[in-house]
Amino acid sequence: MLHLLAHSLYKAHAFLSSGSIVDQLRAPAPAARQSVTPAQWLMALAVSALISFGIASLWGITLATEPALIALGTILSVALAQLLISGQTLAIGPSLLLRLGGLSALVATLYFGLHTLFAFVYSAVLSPIPASASVFEYALIGLVAVVFLGLSLMQSVLIPRCDAAWLRRLYVHIYNGLYIDLPVERLVYRIWPARFRGSRQRGAGAAGY
Repeated sequence: MLHLLAHSLYKAHAFLSSGSIVDQLRAPAPAARQSVTPAQWLMALAVSALISFGIASLWGITLATEPALIALGTILSVALAQLLISGQTLAIGPSLLLRLGGLSALVATLYFGLHTLFAFVYSAVLSPIPASASVFEYALIGLVAVVFLGLSLMQSVLIPRCDAAWLRRLYVHIYNGLYIDLPVERLVYRIWPARFRGSRQRGAGAAGY
């Protein structure tokens, strides 16, 4: 529910702000971005991870209560690190960097606040969040975290600093999830066929005419 709500808000914002691209094209060219060094990437990631996991603990969300925080916290940290890295590449002043840090803290607060709110509101409908995980689940959670960290490293550091064609081609395939979503979706529908009762009723009514 939280993912669907956030995705719909993001898409609505992208649609409503699409006309601003005209103003961006008419505006003066922005300052050239500086390349990000591995040390800057690690620093931004460390700060964002400190913000994400620190605020999660303030909401009572820890690794002891929710093992999935390893993946959720890493994904949020990578997103916040991209925000901090954008400030570093534009060589902006320290005051704006502090604003970006405050904005990152606000985003993390809202995210984990909504996470807690949704878990409370739907506690009577959904199963409680498991406080433990199996070895396979930990491996899967760790794999998700490593993949997001690798994508962030490639996008922020390796791709801008390396002109190797094979690396760019590899990044495109990894960025698209190695295209496994379609075969997985087909497998899921083969095991659990979708039943659209309303569309079948409409089709039967139309056939009667």
